[in-house]
Amino acid sequence: MTVIWHHEHRVHERYVAPERSRVVSAIVLAVLVLSVALAGGWFFWKGWRSGVFPAVVERTLYVPIGYADGHVLWFPGVARLARGIAAADGRSAVSEADYAQALDALVRRNALEDLAKAERVTVSNTTVAAAVTWTDDIRAFESLAGWSDSEYVQSIERSFVLSNAVEDAILTDESLQAKAHERMADIQSKLALGILFEDVAKEYSEDPATAQIKGSFGYVLPSEVDAAFAPVFDLPRNTASEVLTGTDAYWILRVEDAVPDEHGTRYLLRGIAVKKATLASVLDDRTAEITSHLLVK
Repeated sequence: MTVIWHHEHRVHERYVAPERSRVVSAIVLAVLVLSVALAGGWFFWKGWRSGVFPAVVERTLYVPIGYADGHVLWFPGVARLARGIAAADGRSAVSEADYAQALDALVRRNALEDLAKAERVTVSNTTVAAAVTWTDDIRAFESLAGWSDSEYVQSIERSFVLSNAVEDAILTDESLQAKAHERMADIQSKLALGILFEDVAKEYSEDPATAQIKGSFGYVLPSEVDAAFAPVFDLPRNTASEVLTGTDAYWILRVEDAVPDEHGTRYLLRGIAVKKATLASVLDDRTAEITSHLLVK
């Protein structure tokens, strides 16, 4: 009986030991995570950076210091952008305001990346690198900011190239243009009520070049305006067109007169524009709803 009990006891101990080991490991891991989080707080305890740690630590110690819209805000990314913001202003010293602006910039850049994914837009590293023209001004900026070439490419040039590509996608995305379509439908209803075309143009057109002169383009050749305007030149005089899609706006147009000259027929053109949603406006809308939750400061 004693031998059997002793054997069973040893078996029991053999299975309990790994359980204790897992508990100890979990405690150690929790302590490490807490230590890393507290280390992040240390950087920001006195004006975002204590001044004790060198820049190389800022680049390599990936401490999470916040969270925004599904994205972790890492200390190196914020610190790098803050140094860049200061350097763009000709300063080597980084202020607390620079860090705050860097956080806003990082939130906006993350929103751009999310939008690019939604629009299925990608840019290759080769395309981004080829877009850089290395100048003395850029080299001076890198020196002051303490940035490497790769940091400049990823932090500045990639965002620039990606922004252009996403902008093109947004201009043709009907779901993102829904508000513009709603405004244009409201304008059409006003014209249907008999409100004068000129008055609607002055009040509601979003084209700064023509709105204040009641939507008038003056006498123009068809070749002088957006190719999308072509259908209006075939309509009877003073007949409003359907909504026409221009490069950066939606238009309702009408021709009021036509005169020949040595270059062809010039038409007295009047229009009402509603601007398309742009990358800037879409990002404004999206980032306005984002609250950054900072672990520190």
